[in-house]
Order: sequence, then C-alpha cells, then structure tokens
Amino acid sequence: MRGVKYKFYASPLFLFNFLSAPASECAVQIQNRNCKMPNVYVRYHAILREKIGCPGERYELSPAEMNVNGVLHALSEKYTFLIKPLPALQIAVNETIVSAGAAIQENDTIDLLPPFGGG
Repeated sequence: MRGVKYKFYASPLFLFNFLSAPASECAVQIQNRNCKMPNVYVRYHAILREKIGCPGERYELSPAEMNVNGVLHALSEKYTFLIKPLPALQIAVNETIVSAGAAIQENDTIDLLPPFGGG
C-alpha cells in the first residue's frame, strides 16, 4: 500500500477535549464489546473539573445504574472525594435539572454542577 496517504480530520471540539484532558485521569471506560451496555457522558463543572482533571468522561452502565443515583454511586466509588459534596450537587440530564432518582437513557449527557456561589 505504498503511496497511499491517509488524512484525519477532527472537529475543534474534539481537539479541545482531547488536548485538555490528561490521558491518565480521563480514560474512557471500555468493557467487553460482545455484551453492549448503555453508556452516558458525564460532564464536570467548576471545582469538580479541576479536581478530576478533565471536562468529562463516558461511562458504560449496567441496567441497575440507569438512573442518576446509579451514576452518582459509580462516580463516588471512583472518586472518593465526591462522597461529601454529593448532597450539594445539582444534576442536569440533557441540560435539564433533575432529581437524583431520575431515569436516564443511553447516550444522555449528565452534568454535575457544584454550588457556584455562596449566600
């Protein structure tokens, strides 16, 4: 295949997310592809983004975790510092604020919003 040139085109958003996230902190969780599990994208904001070190991650979930509580439980196991501020976080699913028991669907985007200001 000599002389064949390949070009890779990436969107500016892909490049920003790829270049701004340290590979060691924000690895995409990959599980067995023979048994496809639903996945969601979790975005971190403000102090959470700084502590975790990346803008967001994609998670593959079991059917038992297909609600906001399941995602929060999985995140608090991975990032133990999240256990204390969990009650203060606001959660948005597809840019709509929801309660912790809200159901989620495959390919939803979940935003974790810490308190932005005081008093």
